[in-house]
Amino acid sequence: LGGVIASEVARQLIAEGDQVERLILFDSSLPCVNGSDQSTGREYGLDISLEALGNLPASEQLPFLYDHARQLGLIEATAPEALVSQVLADLQRLFSHHVQLCNQCTAQPLDTDGVLFRPQEVPVDVSGPDDRGWSQVLRSVEVSKVPGHHHSMVALPHASTLATAIRDALEAAVMS
Repeated sequence: LGGVIASEVARQLIAEGDQVERLILFDSSLPCVNGSDQSTGREYGLDISLEALGNLPASEQLPFLYDHARQLGLIEATAPEALVSQVLADLQRLFSHHVQLCNQCTAQPLDTDGVLFRPQEVPVDVSGPDDRGWSQVLRSVEVSKVPGHHHSMVALPHASTLATAIRDALEAAVMS
């Protein structure tokens, strides 16, 4: 969802006459272009694609969300049942809202370049374009691999490496 929002903000800025030198994306797919990609989700450690998970009724999503929350450390095995229920309900609401927003996405070409930061650690090797569909709407897309997985690439200790890579990408945009 973050990439979809970032691309829409860039589109609006460009429409208002502003210049967007580079769109920085963090392990994001463009679902409205790459919606048939059945592997998105598996890369994040889920045992199901995000598209298939989004098509399940809320009650059937819970086991997948529970496993994912445990992997992220959001739920410990000793957590009280009431807390687990609240975390899962919150995740399910958030996930459903994200799916709804992504389903409303309409891909529009952007006259800007992009850098897509992808994690080096993925639980499942998947097929599909390395740029996750972004080259279909951006002028060009550079894919940069950074340490960590989908969630840890933006946390310590990997955040320092990511910050350096972002700085380098922004400096390259200014110099071009």
